[in-house]
Amino acid sequence: MANYELSNNQPNPRFQQVLQRYEKALKGESCGFFDEEDLEDIVDYFADRQQISKAEEAVNFGLKFHPFSVSLKARLARLLIMQKRQAAAASLLHSLVQLEPENVDVMLCQADLYLYDGRSDDAKRVFKKMVLHPTERVDELCLSAAYIYCDHKMFAEAKSFLAYGYAHGGHKNFDLCFQLAVCNEQLGLTDEAIRTYNLVLDLEPYCNDAWFNLGQIYFSIAQYDKALEAYDYAALTGKDDYQAYLQKAHCFFQKESYQKALEAYTDYANRANDFSAPIHIFIGECYEQMENLDEAFRYFENASLIDPENPDGWAGMCICMMDRNRYSEALPLIQKAIRISEEVGSYWVYIGDIYENLNELQLALNAYFHAQIYFPDSAEINASIGEIYVYLANFEAALTYLMKAKAGETTIDELPLLLAVCLYKLGQSDQASDQLTLAILKKQENANSFFELCPEAKEDPHFINFDHSN
Repeated sequence: MANYELSNNQPNPRFQQVLQRYEKALKGESCGFFDEEDLEDIVDYFADRQQISKAEEAVNFGLKFHPFSVSLKARLARLLIMQKRQAAAASLLHSLVQLEPENVDVMLCQADLYLYDGRSDDAKRVFKKMVLHPTERVDELCLSAAYIYCDHKMFAEAKSFLAYGYAHGGHKNFDLCFQLAVCNEQLGLTDEAIRTYNLVLDLEPYCNDAWFNLGQIYFSIAQYDKALEAYDYAALTGKDDYQAYLQKAHCFFQKESYQKALEAYTDYANRANDFSAPIHIFIGECYEQMENLDEAFRYFENASLIDPENPDGWAGMCICMMDRNRYSEALPLIQKAIRISEEVGSYWVYIGDIYENLNELQLALNAYFHAQIYFPDSAEINASIGEIYVYLANFEAALTYLMKAKAGETTIDELPLLLAVCLYKLGQSDQASDQLTLAILKKQENANSFFELCPEAKEDPHFINFDHSN
């Protein structure tokens, strides 16, 4: 269990002095005696930062002063577990359990190994025994158990111990409250996560991680104004941490405030000195949404020059060409993107649209069918397939897909006209007349389009009132 205290993610002054004395000792300078607790803190400090070799070095250094220290040897066992050397850890732990079965560090290792072996009931039994330790704080013991559960992605179990610790003196324990918020977030308990992050911020108003995580939650539920506020605080409290600036840009983009998003992406790039391909793509998308296709294409092209294996740069250039109706030039660009990453469903939609506009209808169908692997319920794709079947005069197939589109989405403007054509061609004149009425309500010109596709309907009494060509 780590005892060194952190302030703004930095060790307290006393521990910093201990750490400096330790580093001098490693260089051969005489620095006197180190007590066992200070050495435990040094090991924990490095282990918490995933500096495993330095943590092992500190254990070995400490055992020279305290060769019989069970707590230091338990930390060595933890380091072995962190390196996936469970057999070596179990061998060492077996002897430690014989010496001090009630040692908290020993019990933590024991429970951790049980979890690796799939013995979750045994691990829970050890943790329950551990939190009853007579000389340790319950909230800190619960937090230590929760950390191990979180390492195993067992967030519900971690939350159970954190809640117990919170109820037993942990309501002002910053680390416990923070970990409880993390567990709620991981479990998808949005309201609880927001509430607990606010508890964290009541304890430490300048906690960068809490503000950022709160922003992420609000972003995930599309509450972009609240997310922006949280990211603003995260940006103010984060030293050399520019991720909040990037997330602010994403918020503006989702709010369709594209000029603000463009400015925010540029601000992030300058602050973080990040001019990578993804940043060029984000900026290109802003320009594309603002219909500045020249600038959009330039940024997408730059992204592809920086990282030719990033498919989104090629796809972005393709979209710019499609927006200009330059489908022949768009085709090789999206083909390049698909060669790099063929499992992006939207790419297959783009290539289907391109082939459809190039009148390569069978190739367009093939592309749309492939897109359905990724978007099986897309009304737009079903409508596109139905429309192609209309032009291929396969009206039964067309009706099948158009009805699927109608069931999934009723706001596709072309749908009533296409349904009217299919139903008429299949001899269902009454229903065709109803759909044509809807189509004309959407756009008067749909009457002419219907008779172009169904010229024989001009002689049908069901449709005489729709024909104003004479």
